[in-house]
Amino acid sequence: MKRALKSALVLAILSIVGLGHAAGRVVVLKPTHGAASTWPEATRSALAELALAGFEVVVEPSQEILLERLLQQLKQATLDESTVASVLITRTPAGGFGYVWIREAPRPLQLMEEQPDSALAHNAFALRLVDVLRERRLTLPATEAPKPRDNPMPEAPSTNAGGRLGLHAAAGMSWVAAGAMAPRIQFGAQMELMNGFSLSLSGHSLLAPVSLATEAGDVSIYSRGASLALLFDPRVANRWGVLAGAATGTTWFRSNGRDSATHVARSDVATVGTLSLLLAGRFRTDRFVATLSGEPQWLLPKLRITSADGREVERVRLAFALMLGLGWQV
Repeated sequence: MKRALKSALVLAILSIVGLGHAAGRVVVLKPTHGAASTWPEATRSALAELALAGFEVVVEPSQEILLERLLQQLKQATLDESTVASVLITRTPAGGFGYVWIREAPRPLQLMEEQPDSALAHNAFALRLVDVLRERRLTLPATEAPKPRDNPMPEAPSTNAGGRLGLHAAAGMSWVAAGAMAPRIQFGAQMELMNGFSLSLSGHSLLAPVSLATEAGDVSIYSRGASLALLFDPRVANRWGVLAGAATGTTWFRSNGRDSATHVARSDVATVGTLSLLLAGRFRTDRFVATLSGEPQWLLPKLRITSADGREVERVRLAFALMLGLGWQV
């Protein structure tokens, strides 16, 4: 708390000093959650250096947790005519990053510090950031394209692009016939598309058979399958949300019937197509996603279950799975 008050006081003093030669308004975006990991030392240094350079500095908190959404908010901040640029500073295991979006620029500029823990790295990073603003904004006419550099700064990807990959695993229970259930596991991969949509390819299997007692004897049912799902997350940038989707796939069933009186056994195999709906509650950070999902599954055609003597004892049209999952995104 004392450090925050001290930083605010220093920033206020520096802002007053710089009023005589104001170079324009700069919005510094500050995430309030740790998903886009912050770099507090570099942020404080950047605030001080920007004020000292004569910029009017405005700190704007953000509830967003994903870099893509933060960059969209960064662009939005430059739509104000009084704002010359907006700045975002983050830190990941790969290093420290700064994103500078100059007003009317098509995309942000990106700075990187590979060793953010080294002595005075945050100060040097802040100075580089201010130099970029001076060079790209103050020394060039608004209509003139930036001059080429010997070592051009890498640019951040377009904020509309998808393509983020992830892996996920889940465990839960599956109901197949007449209320009979068994434990189920699921593994898969997922690719984010655009605007909250994603594709998921997964495989699933029962860990134990579903046991069904009939008048003609007991039947044990095993299954495994694969599916391709299109998912939609309407609030992809928030920590908590709801995930909905539809899937199609195929499931392989094997049923073993046994008559305890005659000790006659019979095994049948069937492969059916599946259509599924999925609804899940989810919690996410920048790297991990936890879900609790329900998935009704229609079998096409119906699954015919036979007893040991070959009689049809049940037809199954609908199955259901309740799963608890954990995903990791690259």
